[in-house]
Amino acid sequence: MRMHTCLAPAIFALLATQGCSTATHENPPAQRWFTGPLRKLEVMASVPNVGHCWAPEIFYDQKAREYIIHWSSDNDVWSIYYVTTTDFVSFSEPRVLFTNGQRGGGGSGDNGPIDSTIFEKSADEFILYYKKDDNTGVPNIYWRVGQSPRGPWGSEEGPLTPSTGEEGPSVVRMGEAYAMFTDPFESDKAYLFTSTDLNH
Repeated sequence: MRMHTCLAPAIFALLATQGCSTATHENPPAQRWFTGPLRKLEVMASVPNVGHCWAPEIFYDQKAREYIIHWSSDNDVWSIYYVTTTDFVSFSEPRVLFTNGQRGGGGSGDNGPIDSTIFEKSADEFILYYKKDDNTGVPNIYWRVGQSPRGPWGSEEGPLTPSTGEEGPSVVRMGEAYAMFTDPFESDKAYLFTSTDLNH
């Protein structure tokens, strides 16, 4: 399971990776999750030679009044793709949200982006966090800033330190500060970083 969100006052959606697709499950909050089957979303059906659809997340675009579902996929290079929806029934065609033109794979120097999250710092400042897919223990969470949750994104900043090879970043506000949760690669732990400015 990667992400959940509230679609309406009584309906929640959960997103999960399922092979080369993303799956969703909607439930009233009073019920337990997975009381019914996951609904497969063939978000990359129109894109050839895709090896995976990893780590889907949901971001609500308040200006456009629609949900952005974004995830990591590989074909020629590794990229963050997205679709939009207002109802989780019909979806736009997939588009590239961000790519650095590199491939992943987990080895030393594999710098293709995976595991993105979008954080809305203000109405005109959005931060895209992502992992460079190098699992050798180097710091590998980076970020870029844009004026829209769909980009374009500015120059790369980072890496986040201290770090020993995290993935799956998520950012939340905590009063006047911010917290980032990460998932260390092949670990049963989770890390928590705190910041007052999202720069340090």
